Amino acid sequence: MAVVTAVMLSDPLLLIGASGVLALMGACLYFIWDILIVPLRSPLRHLPSPDQGSVWFRLLAEPRIPEIEKWIDEIPNSGLIRYFGAFNRERIFITSPAAAKDLLYTEAYKFVKPELQHILAANIAGEGLLIQEGQEHKLARKNFQPAFHADRVRQGYPSMWETATDTVKSLSEQKSKTVLGDGRSTTHQSVRIIRLISAASIDIIGHWGFGTDFDVVKNPKPGFGRSYIEMFKTTERGQQALTLAAMIGPKIFMSLPFRAAKTIGGVMALVRRTAEQIVEDHEKAFQIAEKSDKQRQCVSDDMLTRIMKTNHFSHQGLVEQTVHFLAAATETVAGSICWTLHLLSRHPDMQSRLRAEIREHLPSPTEANLAGLINESDFDRMKYLNAVIQEVLRYHSINTLLWRDAVEHATIGETHIPKGTKVVFSPWALNRDPQHWGPDSRLFNPERWLRDDDGSGGADHSYSFLTFGAGPRRCIGEQYARAQMRCILAALIGRFEFVPVCPEKGSDEGQEIGDNAALTLFKILDGWQIKVKELEGW
Repeated sequence: MAVVTAVMLSDPLLLIGASGVLALMGACLYFIWDILIVPLRSPLRHLPSPDQGSVWFRLLAEPRIPEIEKWIDEIPNSGLIRYFGAFNRERIFITSPAAAKDLLYTEAYKFVKPELQHILAANIAGEGLLIQEGQEHKLARKNFQPAFHADRVRQGYPSMWETATDTVKSLSEQKSKTVLGDGRSTTHQSVRIIRLISAASIDIIGHWGFGTDFDVVKNPKPGFGRSYIEMFKTTERGQQALTLAAMIGPKIFMSLPFRAAKTIGGVMALVRRTAEQIVEDHEKAFQIAEKSDKQRQCVSDDMLTRIMKTNHFSHQGLVEQTVHFLAAATETVAGSICWTLHLLSRHPDMQSRLRAEIREHLPSPTEANLAGLINESDFDRMKYLNAVIQEVLRYHSINTLLWRDAVEHATIGETHIPKGTKVVFSPWALNRDPQHWGPDSRLFNPERWLRDDDGSGGADHSYSFLTFGAGPRRCIGEQYARAQMRCILAALIGRFEFVPVCPEKGSDEGQEIGDNAALTLFKILDGWQIKVKELEGW
């Protein structure tokens, strides 16, 4: 041995080679241990699991929701299923409303978002309320409550309806037409509507949240709003970039010269400058208002103003929350509105019934002088509109899989969950589970919400509907999101007829037009087209 060592020391190349061999052997041993042995030693290995086949054929794969729904149907379980994701990492999947209640309510603050989701979300949405954890989240949410009070949402309807009428006008101008004397199209024309819906969402949060007119719907020129829409568009290349970020780690991904990382960095710099300016303008208005009662009455009563009045947030905290809600209040709502148009285009009978109700209860968007008279009660009376929105949120939850890491030992059902365990739950799957919704649970059927008066839609458990989450982390903007959906959908469906471009090739779930990757929202891919015709009589 001494002779071998002496020879190696006298030959540097031999020493480097031997070191490389040892390093490779160490990496192989670690790989075998981490990928193959650790899962066999898990204290949760007794939980029921699907047959996923050889690890070598799925090493880089993360199961998607269609596969997981099949497991829920076929594997007997008591609320938990154990499966493996990329690199054979263990996941514990929530399959029952009772188990979901333990995760989201009983043991809520024992779980946090995993590093991957946290870093990616923080890079595009700031360190705001929905990303914060523990005591920081509790205090922030408490101080956000006045901003999302029901009265504030109620007061926002006239402004939201005005933006909805702008959206109708923009769509009318956007689509190519075969024009009659009255300027209306006689045929359905294919349009790309996703960016217009996103523009409307940005304008609405601008008015309601920050007292700011971004003017994105009416102004097609490049700027803050258009750049923001560009960043949040869903493309196949973008989804591949997300998958790569999951493989190599989000910190490494954001530091490398990838196109997606550069785009995010550039747009977010603009978003932060915009947020800084919004906060500075509000702070100046506050300073002026302190000098007289008359000036105090001129301060905008928007979301940012409300949270500033709590004196809980620092200047930088206000900037972070502004950045955060620019994303949180737009992306998911716009996505759900697009899915609604997709579903109604495939069910013309439902679309016609809804249009008749809208025209009976609301003035035409062309009557701009009536926008200020629109209020929440007008929408409360439209039972079918509310049923359609509720069914879209149930049937097509934009969140398919959500992830949590246990930061403390916890208990779900009767199962001990060790610290460090990755737990996954699915609003999509629980919203559509036949065991709790009945045999038609995976059919789009707004009628289920009109059958009785208890608002359950036929579900047998309150945690069977999780589109907005539940417990102390339930989405604080739920009623705001519903109000926005009501206004934009009522204006669009009332004025236009929507049909699919290729009805024979599509499906209600829309797997062919969207991407349900396990790491992100289930949104329609950028470039999606739908056929539109402007209708008379309203």
